[in-house]
Amino acid sequence: MPVFLTYEAYPNIFDAIVAYSDFATQLTLRFVCYSLRGAVDRRHVHHVFLTPDGFHGVTIHGSTHRMPALRDFSFELLSSLLKHPPARLFKHTRILDVRGLFPQQCYLPALRSVFSNISVLRLTTISGTYSPYVPFGAETLVLFTSPHGPDCEANPRAFDNLRSAGLTDSSPRPVPQDVDWRTVPGTVKRVVINMGGDDQPAADLWPFIAIPPPHITEMVIIFPRVLRSNIAMVPPFSFGRTFFYPDIVAEDIAETLDGSDPRLRVTLVGFELWRIQGLDFEKLLRDQLFYSQLQGVEYEKIGFTIDFDEDGGRKVRPIAKNAAAHERMVRQLMSQVEMMTWEEYVESVGAERARIETVEYEDGTRRETRRPQGLPNDLRRERTRLAKSGLVPRS
Repeated sequence: MPVFLTYEAYPNIFDAIVAYSDFATQLTLRFVCYSLRGAVDRRHVHHVFLTPDGFHGVTIHGSTHRMPALRDFSFELLSSLLKHPPARLFKHTRILDVRGLFPQQCYLPALRSVFSNISVLRLTTISGTYSPYVPFGAETLVLFTSPHGPDCEANPRAFDNLRSAGLTDSSPRPVPQDVDWRTVPGTVKRVVINMGGDDQPAADLWPFIAIPPPHITEMVIIFPRVLRSNIAMVPPFSFGRTFFYPDIVAEDIAETLDGSDPRLRVTLVGFELWRIQGLDFEKLLRDQLFYSQLQGVEYEKIGFTIDFDEDGGRKVRPIAKNAAAHERMVRQLMSQVEMMTWEEYVESVGAERARIETVEYEDGTRRETRRPQGLPNDLRRERTRLAKSGLVPRS
């Protein structure tokens, strides 16, 4: 009895062939038959990138190659995407990148029905901009902090003409009027925060990080910047800056722990690199909690005590009505934290997942660095500096 090697008879075999073929071979396979064309197109839309195109449009493309099914179609209006026949392909998209800041007029949530099966949503930066809100639901949310902090517009003055024309609202973030940029979709269970080797507090960019909702059960904070070449890391302290406050990072994580559900697990990856500067970050985080007022513990309304470091530094400590309860809460919060080296993290999740969760660009795009003059209105750094001197309390 003859056996016909067709896609319909052996879809798994042909899907594997497509997956392990280079891009040129995939283009050839598209011309073999309709079934193989569909297999190649589904493979190409597995990971999709969205970038802004004017005030109302969006460009859809792959990580390193064009997608023949769309031919790099630029949708000048989101409504045209909803009506475009290849849009049904996006039900096969599992990883979606939202690159940079989309103008308020470009209403990304309108595409939720198009990208309805996303497993991983990545909010990446481009030209110094980032998305201050989460436009789509996914199980895993991967965030890349902006080197410019919560200033999500690379050039804020570029939007002045829109504001003067009344086309933007008075929101502190340039988002669509009916979008709450402080929240995160209920489908999100795992959040991965890439700090890019910087001390930029992620909660300043996305407020929900400071008080994670109960549906977020896992948070991974990756300190070093990760590059595509062999998943190589760029260590901290290599950017030629003279200001760098590990206390800010510890404060940010302490706020997240204190405002979280006890079931939240926080994994810190690559923080052992702080030891390059002789700093034990786990101890720094514990001290940050110890010298903060924690939820669930009663403190004296008036009164602080000052502890002195071995090097003469001063730390302002709140006075708890029950010191044992305060120390018990510190231990409980620290029990939610797991420290991992980069190698341990890759072994835990696998190389492919580590790449998806940590590599911001694969197409040669360069990440911007922080402005040399620092961040505007950088109040947290000033408060941290004063707290280290003992002039103001840390809480």
